[in-house]
Amino acid sequence: MSTGHAGVAAPQQRSGYMRDNGAGVFVNYLPALREPRDEIRLSQQAAAARAIDLSHNNGFIAGGIDQATAFTVGAGLNINSTPDGAALGWTSERTRTWARSVERAFELWAGNAGECDSEGRAPLHKLVKGALRSWYGTGEILGQIGYERLPGARFGTKLRILPSTRLVQHTGDGWFQGVRLSATGRPLAYRLRVVDEGRNHGSHGTVDVAASDRFGRARIVHVFDGGPGQVRGITPMAPVLPTARQFDQLNNATLTAAIIQAANVATVTSDVPTAEVMEAFRSEFDGKGGPEGVDPYTFARGQFHTGANVDIGRFGKISHLMSGEKFEFHGSKHPNDTYEAFVATLLREIARCIGITYEDMTGDYRGATYSSVRAAVAATWIITMIRRSFLAAPVYQAGYEAWMEEAIDIGAVEVPGVGSGPRGVAFFLQNRAALTRARWRGLGRPQPDDLKTAKAHALWKQIGVMTDEMIANELGVDIEDVYEQLEREREMRQQRKLPDTSLVGVSGDLLQAEDRENPDGSLA
Repeated sequence: MSTGHAGVAAPQQRSGYMRDNGAGVFVNYLPALREPRDEIRLSQQAAAARAIDLSHNNGFIAGGIDQATAFTVGAGLNINSTPDGAALGWTSERTRTWARSVERAFELWAGNAGECDSEGRAPLHKLVKGALRSWYGTGEILGQIGYERLPGARFGTKLRILPSTRLVQHTGDGWFQGVRLSATGRPLAYRLRVVDEGRNHGSHGTVDVAASDRFGRARIVHVFDGGPGQVRGITPMAPVLPTARQFDQLNNATLTAAIIQAANVATVTSDVPTAEVMEAFRSEFDGKGGPEGVDPYTFARGQFHTGANVDIGRFGKISHLMSGEKFEFHGSKHPNDTYEAFVATLLREIARCIGITYEDMTGDYRGATYSSVRAAVAATWIITMIRRSFLAAPVYQAGYEAWMEEAIDIGAVEVPGVGSGPRGVAFFLQNRAALTRARWRGLGRPQPDDLKTAKAHALWKQIGVMTDEMIANELGVDIEDVYEQLEREREMRQQRKLPDTSLVGVSGDLLQAEDRENPDGSLA
């Protein structure tokens, strides 16, 4: 039995994604479906050029990148050597002792611009900081590891950070965007533009550089963040480039309107010739001239203006205009009441893409509370740690592995039970991963309230779920460095017959101090 009306088709029931219910929101919205590497190949150069231009000419974006870089690497990441002693057949004590000696030797190389930098300008920490800044513009970090023994230097291993634009965009004949790939997608070689570093600084063809030598020593460091199958990176600011551009346009338009309104402080509406109206605004010291060759009414109005000076340079003066005339003062109406809220929305989107909070990007903490700041920092700090681990640390690690190979070869580092020289290098090549395993530690997570953080650490340690090393890691310091420094300080105090502060402990009143917040919840 049919329940529908004759001649009228019953509506077809459908299920699935993207049903717009007849609203037409997907009309003409048909983006192409491509692999990530093809998407990037089509958009990378334009996105990089726009992102770099914005970072050069927009104060908020430039400051946001500086802030994000500072959070990620700070003044540099410190090495925490963690060789796999079990795989190497070492005892725990031998592993720890060797790791500490390697850390000190590596820091001598990394902290000396003449040792680690092929250009001799910056220590390793500064090189990585510059590399990370370039990543925000292009989405890539490009470096080259070479060997050059300079006078006065102990090591020949050198790292050079290159502009990622040196990597050409050639695709075809086994190359994709300047990278030669194996059948499994492994980078085999990179095609770089040859640039004259002299006065002309021009490009002179290209050169192909192998990703690594036959012993596995890296020659090119190419770091980016991406999805499966991706070969090149793209600026992390790509999603907000339209928003950032519109923000600039909005700021410029608002400022221009405000300047125009400030320049035109008053207007007069009248059908009298402009010269005669403006005559009324002249003081008696300026001199006056009567109009000639006009009809009696216009002449009378001109005479009225001649005798009724409107001097906006005198305070408190009241003037009367003739019938049909209007004199009006203007104040700047830009920005309007909704401008600040709208700009804040745009800046929040940009800050989110850069990887920092709105407050960090703008310095505007109005309305922020301890809870809101802590929640925002917790969310963005995860992004900071990811970028530290997957972007900055690989550059450090590449330099560390290349340095250790040479250090063992020349005898700067001795492998326990093996020694250095050819035997040591052979052992290194067989156990590269176990010997060079390391963690790279940077600044600890920013805390909106240090007292509350200390109270939380004390509580977690008291109930037995947090160790000194975990607390030190959260604060961004090495627990062994802390212990060694405490031991040195204790010996110095004993020599000077000073009391041992470690026996004093922390005051219970301090740990039980009240939260320092205003009644409205904002930070005190």
